Amino acid sequence: MRLLALVAFVLGGLLPGDLARDLHPQDGPDADVRITIGRSDVKITITVNLLFADLVVGVLRENRDRLDPVEHETLHEALFEHFKSKHEVSIDGKIVEPVDDGFGVEPPDQRLLPLFPLFGMRAMTKVRLQLAYAAAASFEDLTVRWASFPPDLAVDPDEGQAPPVSVAASTLAEGKEDRVTFRVDEPVYAWNRSSAGRAEFAGVPAPAARPTMRVPVVTVLVVAAWGVITLLTLLVAGGHAGRRVLLRGGIVAVIVGAACYPLRSIDVAVPFTREVLPDEAQERAIFEALHTNVYRAFDFGTEDEIYDALARSVDDRLLDSVYNEVYQSLVVQEEGGAMSKVRGVEIVDADVQLKDPSEGGDEPVTFSVECRWRVTGTVVHWGHSHWRTNEYQARYTLRRDADRWRIVDVDLESQKRIEGGDGAPSNPDTAPAAKDTAQAAKDTAPPKKDTAPPKKDTDEPL
Repeated sequence: MRLLALVAFVLGGLLPGDLARDLHPQDGPDADVRITIGRSDVKITITVNLLFADLVVGVLRENRDRLDPVEHETLHEALFEHFKSKHEVSIDGKIVEPVDDGFGVEPPDQRLLPLFPLFGMRAMTKVRLQLAYAAAASFEDLTVRWASFPPDLAVDPDEGQAPPVSVAASTLAEGKEDRVTFRVDEPVYAWNRSSAGRAEFAGVPAPAARPTMRVPVVTVLVVAAWGVITLLTLLVAGGHAGRRVLLRGGIVAVIVGAACYPLRSIDVAVPFTREVLPDEAQERAIFEALHTNVYRAFDFGTEDEIYDALARSVDDRLLDSVYNEVYQSLVVQEEGGAMSKVRGVEIVDADVQLKDPSEGGDEPVTFSVECRWRVTGTVVHWGHSHWRTNEYQARYTLRRDADRWRIVDVDLESQKRIEGGDGAPSNPDTAPAAKDTAQAAKDTAPPKKDTAPPKKDTDEPL
């Protein structure tokens, strides 16, 4: 087995660097678990290679090294029954039964076959099962007990028996990500909503308030009523009587108005004044905070939570388009539709277009920003991370809505992948992405007969 590992190492050195480095899954039983915690539900996505599935459910196949499409449903049912019966999920202390929320099989990339000398296609073929757990209402506590630890057949046993595997898992709850490893002696993951906290958003400067003055409503009504009565008296009773009413009524109005002054007051804009417009530095700060919070919204795990978080920064009419554009940019197609995690958003340059104070009149205050920025993210699975950086340019329009600023229009002008860097960098916030592995394999690997064609390389934006 050590000789095979050495052969794999040598072959790995002959393949493109990134392709050899980003092995996924490993040449042995391997699993990747994603736990997404929502307001009133939990979703667990379990991805295992075929070897792992064989060791935990043992479904017979016509060809041990391959999974035929007609065999998908049998394996699907067996895996669901296994994880339903063997694994325990408790919400607020009550065990919850899972609902089958989807199953899929990802065909292996046969160009990686030389890197899997021990188990070949059984180690490379991945199957994905998603389980959904519903709670009656918003819950506080979650406990997940993992029970599948097949022997790690890729490791030479010290005493004749292979050790059990460890299972890497990632969790996402209220915008905060965590990593956990299930082991035979540590099979439980526990989470509490109160102690875990929520993702923090960047603070957006509040709009400058128009000058106002406080008006005592009751006092004004009393004075107005006195004025109406005096006017009617002057018209009916004549000048002499009207002056007596004016004097006596004025004294009464002053006394009653003063007494009513504390009862009810409102703030109104000072006449003949304009709203104070932000300067360039303030507009830049407003834009940078809203721009950051758009990406931060996608730290949340469920669609409803993402929409709620986006609504802090984006106009309601723009929510669907921003959600779809950013969501699609974060999905990495060559990783089977995995979501990448944003690690840093860097604004390269931003040209703020100041609004002319003479324009607009009573129209809502707006300004625009021509921005170029970079987004660095990772796809974490099978115990390691892929880094990537993309650059974009777009024109944003921002508008004051009542007491806050919002993005009301986005015109995306360009996007491109930034190449360079090897492996996980030391500074995640400014990390360059590794060269795209699918493209590297396409550029360097010789064509082979009777193998699946390479996947089409795509530049998914972040």
